Amino acid sequence: MESAEVLTVIGASGGLGASTLSAALVRRWTARSEVCVLIDGDLTGGGAEVTTAIEHREGVRWVDLRDVVGSVDGRRLVAALPGIEGGRVLSAGGRGPMLRSEVGVAACTDVFDSLRGAGMPLVVDLPRWSPLRPRVLAATTHLLLLSGLSTRALADLDALVRELEDGWAANVAPAYRVGVVTRGRRIGSEVIDAIEGHLGVPHLAHVADDRRVAAAAERGEWPGSLRDGLRATAEAILDRVGVRHTPGVRAGEVAS
Repeated sequence: MESAEVLTVIGASGGLGASTLSAALVRRWTARSEVCVLIDGDLTGGGAEVTTAIEHREGVRWVDLRDVVGSVDGRRLVAALPGIEGGRVLSAGGRGPMLRSEVGVAACTDVFDSLRGAGMPLVVDLPRWSPLRPRVLAATTHLLLLSGLSTRALADLDALVRELEDGWAANVAPAYRVGVVTRGRRIGSEVIDAIEGHLGVPHLAHVADDRRVAAAAERGEWPGSLRDGLRATAEAILDRVGVRHTPGVRAGEVAS
């Protein structure tokens, strides 16, 4: 089976909603390929399970996979993850005495490779400092850099792009395509032109501030489920990176 498409989201600054955007992308992708997995790259936080409002659901979390060595059956692993319909989540969080941070890098890498080998699309919410970053970027097909529009936020974006470029120079050219997604009230064409001209990276979409998104989160809605601006932006991003409506494995058939 061919390895899956991997769409990775990195927030250039904190507090931009990278986790919310990642969850919305998964939700909209399931309408195109029926199953999509959200991988939480922050093993020490509250967990993508909270962002997607599935923390009450039974299923495997990162901490349950701390003893994985080598390849495991990716399809069965997807079936064991909590989720709603075709959206599955590998999250930090969970319960019990084991600390989230005690999941080693080797186990994380083996789990990621196993999921990728299952052939189902993956969206990775990847913090800049995540120990998974080298392996995830090596497997990424589409990289989204989420940026705010303030002077400081754009400086953070510039620093992130230069940091990535240093890594490319030290190794080989990346196999993934890079795009910028901005977040804020409104964005003018002159700002888009400045970002693209200065960084040499295309601007893919803008996430407009929308109070309905926060209200939906408080009600326990998976981001991207409602007909709001976030959903429209997620759809636009998937269109821009070339994700088409394709037959896939249905959620109930993952482990068969």
